[in-house]
Amino acid sequence: MIGRDKGTGAPLGKRKELDDPDYKTDPKGARIPMDAHIRLAGEPLVDYVVPTGGGYFFAPPGARDSQDWVGSGLLA
Repeated sequence: MIGRDKGTGAPLGKRKELDDPDYKTDPKGARIPMDAHIRLAGEPLVDYVVPTGGGYFFAPPGARDSQDWVGSGLLA
């Protein structure tokens, strides 16, 4: 979620994903900005929304020999 370290998932300025963001030590938003999603949502959003990744991949058929070309099987 926004307001977390990309590599560890920890709140900005912390080490582990489940560490408390500890807003009391950052009352002016120097570490985690006041308008950061993690502050505004208070992170109950994680209870309802789970970000997942995905994608669509396409790999055309390869060339059969030196006279063929990649993807030619799509037109046959």
